[in-house]
Amino acid sequence: AADFAELAEGVAGKAEKSAVVLGVVGAQSWDQTDKTYSFEPEYPAGSYNLAVEPDSSCSEEQLEAWGSAKVVGSVSANILKAFGDVPAVDVPVIMEVKRK
Repeated sequence: AADFAELAEGVAGKAEKSAVVLGVVGAQSWDQTDKTYSFEPEYPAGSYNLAVEPDSSCSEEQLEAWGSAKVVGSVSANILKAFGDVPAVDVPVIMEVKRK
């Protein structure tokens, strides 16, 4: 999967159109203290709306980690928050990205 910065570049020219992209929510990129994962560097909430969900290529282990994390999103920032355990494995995701 491509990195999120590359994906953001591809979406940048598609004003008001959604793009569905495949990415990976990397285990090492979670903020362990706040239990958050930020897309803000590549997809600032002032410019993009995001919807994120696990991809069908997830293994059972990855899907269980995502489910145990009790992941929720935010309308005001493109950040995920885990109310459970932060996933200890990388999770492939589908992202719907819409430029504002």
